[in-house]
This record gives sequence, structure tokens and C-alpha cells, in this order.
Amino acid sequence: MEKTYQIFSVGLDRPEIIVASTEVEAVNDHLERAGAGFYGADEALEVSTISLDKTCKFEADDGNYNEMTFAEFLGKDYIYNGPHLICWVD
Repeated sequence: MEKTYQIFSVGLDRPEIIVASTEVEAVNDHLERAGAGFYGADEALEVSTISLDKTCKFEADDGNYNEMTFAEFLGKDYIYNGPHLICWVD
């Protein structure tokens, strides 16, 4: 059975883009990297869902940037195996 996934933007100033099956998985994955105390008590963590059809510029191995959708970035043969960071907003 193939696992389903979504793409989430998680964070404040420089959000991480995370593939996860749920918002909770995406937030937990983000917080594991950020560490305890990264966010202040009065800061609300921003989370939003990103469409697979959204177009962005992704850095290629040669240092250039290619404009493509998140679906194209992941590739047609992508298989979701758990939450993970795929890129971040700079």
C-alpha cells in the first residue's frame, strides 16, 4: 500500500519545506532539527500546506536554479517513506 503525503511549509523566518503525511508529522520533523527552545514561548509556529503544482526555483547540482513544480522536483517515481526536509525558503 502506497503511503500518501503532502508538502508543508513549517517555520517562521526561513521556513522548511517538509514532505509528511500529516501536519503533525511535519511539525515534529521540523522541531527535531530546530531543537528545544528554538522558538520563544510567545511565538506561534507557522504551518501551511503547499500544492504539488506550486512552481518554485530549485537549486541544481551545477549551482543554477531550475523553475519547476514540487511534483516535478520530487519526480514521478517518488515514494513517500516518512517525513523529511526537501528544501527551505531563503
